Amino acid sequence: DLTAAARLPETEKVELPDSFKNMDRNRDGELSRREFPGSPQQFAAYDRDGNGIISGTEIQEPAASSE
Repeated sequence: DLTAAARLPETEKVELPDSFKNMDRNRDGELSRREFPGSPQQFAAYDRDGNGIISGTEIQEPAASSE
């Protein structure tokens, strides 16, 4: 079973921060709301495409301000 990061083409692979890896309990390369320890608003700021998952690409980009 390949992780999400392993399924990406070589040019799209991203190095995930240790904090992301530590939150990713099932090691699938993505964070579900259940895995994410922050508030729903913080989760939504990272989940830019609104699919309920924070991908490695989304975590690499600065989160939108919730202010």
